[in-house]
Amino acid sequence: MPKWMTLKNAPIWLPILSILRDFLAFQYIFSFEPGITEHAVRVGYTWMLPGSLVGGGFFAVGSNLLLALVVGLVCRWFANRRTRNVG
Repeated sequence: MPKWMTLKNAPIWLPILSILRDFLAFQYIFSFEPGITEHAVRVGYTWMLPGSLVGGGFFAVGSNLLLALVVGLVCRWFANRRTRNVG
């Protein structure tokens, strides 16, 4: 595992990976323009889960980003707690 991808750095790389995943989902949806199909939208919004449960489009991106930030901060808290209790 790369040094920057540790649990202590999770608040940085989890939101970045979330934005990258949502960007790829939007690219998949928009690749079907102008004749976009229901199947393309369904697959794209499935890739944006759990944020697409809140709403479509940029609401999904925002909620995924917020969730990734919260999970990253919890991972950092657990990593810091674990290192303090070891020593």
